[in-house]
Amino acid sequence: MFVAIGYQTTIIVDEATHMLLDQAIGSAALPLPAWLDEGFANYKMPTNSKRFSGSSISSQGLPLRVMTRVPKSPRTIATFDQKAESIVDYLIKEYGADSFRQLIAQLAGELAIDDGHAVAPLETVLAVHVGQGSSGPFD
Repeated sequence: MFVAIGYQTTIIVDEATHMLLDQAIGSAALPLPAWLDEGFANYKMPTNSKRFSGSSISSQGLPLRVMTRVPKSPRTIATFDQKAESIVDYLIKEYGADSFRQLIAQLAGELAIDDGHAVAPLETVLAVHVGQGSSGPFD
């Protein structure tokens, strides 16, 4: 795959991040929402894109609860990617890397959602992707 794309560093980092995240959650995991998969890959890119911040996240693009798949329209993909990356950035900055790892563990089925190990705001974000609750600042 990497030979076909000419060894472009950004694409290699993006694809490797997708593979590592998939490996981290495993085959028995809950379905990985596209905002998390794409957002984390974009977050790990060596180039910094312009991220939305705070309340501006909710006013951009699609609501988080429907960002389970990447849009097909080229015009909306850029905003989708930017919002997804901004959400991952927000979660890591606001709640810390350990809480973000707990979210990944929840998706991998390693922790029950209500076993007391998860940070409440991350539970809320996760609940949106299994069809419950409100996404709060990311609507």
